[in-house]
Amino acid sequence: MARRNSGNVKSGRKSSVGIVILFELLLGILVGVGSFGLSYRYLSEEESASEMNVEEEFDANDVLEKAQANLTGSDIDAVVKSIDTENSTVEFLNLRNNSTTVVNVTSTSAFPKGTNISTLETGDILTYVFDANKNLVEVKKCENEWTLQDTGVAINTTSQLVKFTDASTTSGDVSYKYVEGLTTVRYNNEIKSLANISPYDYVELHGYDNGKTNKVYNIQIIKSHGNLTFSNAGKIENMQVSVNSQPFNLNDSTQFTLTEGVYTIEITGSNISPITKEVSVSPVAVADVDLSQIQMRKGLLSIRSNVEGYRLKINGTDTPYVEPILLEYGTYNIVATMPDYKDIIQAVTIDADNNPLELKFVKVQETGSVSVKAQPDTADIFINDIWVGEGSTKQTLALGTYLVKCQKDGYKTQIKQINISVDGQNIDLAFALESDGSATAPTESEQSE
Repeated sequence: MARRNSGNVKSGRKSSVGIVILFELLLGILVGVGSFGLSYRYLSEEESASEMNVEEEFDANDVLEKAQANLTGSDIDAVVKSIDTENSTVEFLNLRNNSTTVVNVTSTSAFPKGTNISTLETGDILTYVFDANKNLVEVKKCENEWTLQDTGVAINTTSQLVKFTDASTTSGDVSYKYVEGLTTVRYNNEIKSLANISPYDYVELHGYDNGKTNKVYNIQIIKSHGNLTFSNAGKIENMQVSVNSQPFNLNDSTQFTLTEGVYTIEITGSNISPITKEVSVSPVAVADVDLSQIQMRKGLLSIRSNVEGYRLKINGTDTPYVEPILLEYGTYNIVATMPDYKDIIQAVTIDADNNPLELKFVKVQETGSVSVKAQPDTADIFINDIWVGEGSTKQTLALGTYLVKCQKDGYKTQIKQINISVDGQNIDLAFALESDGSATAPTESEQSE
C-alpha cells in the first residue's frame, strides 16, 4: 500500500509541472505578439509623423519662398506722387524710407471697392503690394494714416508748416510739416493751392507719422469761407452783431469772413429794435444784409423857448416848429436863430418816447446911446478916459455906468457920470467949459468970433 501511494504522488507531480510549462509557453507567446504589435504601431506612427513633418516643411518652405519673392513689395505705407492713366502706372513715395517706386497697374490689381487707378489722387496715403515685376498686386487703406478735422488753419510758407491758430476749436498752436509740390489741397474735387486755405475754412488733414517727422500730405477743404456784409448800416448807432448767439467784433468794419454755412445773425443798436436774420454764407457770392428798410425807433422832440418866431434847423434842414416833432432815435444838430439874439447851436439826442428841449435866447447885447456937445467946440470928449471926439459926438454903449469927460487947454475940465439902464435909452449931455485964467484961454469976444 505504501508503494502504491508513492506512485500516485509522483504521477500527480509530473502532471502539475506540465500544466505550468504549458501556461508559461502560452503567456510568452501572448507577450511576444503584444510587444510586436506595439513596436509595429510605434514604428508606423513615427514613419507617418516623419512624412507629415516633411510635408509641413515643404509647405512652409513654399510659403517662405513666395513671401521672399514679394518681400520688397509687401504692405508698404506710401503716398501717391503721380498717376499716369495712359500708361497705367502709379508713382509711390515710401513713407518709411522716402524711396520712390513706379508700379504697373494690371487687370489683376486689386483696389478697394469703388476705386481704381482713375480715382487715385496725388497725396492719397495708401498701403500697397507689388510683385517682383513691379506689377501692382493690391491697394489697401493705410491703417497708419491719421486724420484731423478743425478750423483755424494757417499756412507758414517759410517753415512749410500747417499751423492751427486761435481760431481753432480744439487744435490751437498745433502744427505739422507739409511737403512742397506733394501735399495737395482739394475743395469740391478741385485742386487748390495752399494759399487758398483760410483760417475760416473747415478742413480735414490726412497725414503720416513715420517716427521721425509728422507730415500732412492731403488737405480736404470740407467747408470753405465767404464774406458777410451789412449795407446801409451807418444809421444804426452803437451797432452790435452776434453770430449764432456769439458776439462778433466788427472791428470798425461792416464786412467780415465766416465759414460757409447758414447762420443766425442778431443786430442791436441804441436806435433800433433788435433784428434777427438767417443768412447763408458761401464762397460763391458775398452775403449781404441790407439794413435800408430797417424799422428805426422814434421819439418826440418837445421844445420850449423864451421867445416866439425863431427859426429852427435840424441837421441843416428848416423845420417849422408848431408841435412836438417825431424823430428817429439818434443825435441831431439843432440851430435856432432870432434877430437881435444870439444863435443857439447844440446837439440833442432822441432816445426816449418824449425828449424835452429848452431854448433860451439871449440878445446879442442890450445898448443905449449918449449924445455930447461941448463949448468950445474944439474941446476933446472922453468916455471912461477913451477919446471919442471933439466938440460933439454920439456913441452907442452897452447898458452900464460911464464917466464922460470934456477938456481943453486953458479951460477947466468937466466930468459927468451917466447910467444907461434900459435898452435903447439915449442921454444928451452938454458941456460949457470955463476958462481957467491962463493966457491960453480965449476971451469971450474971441469965443464969439
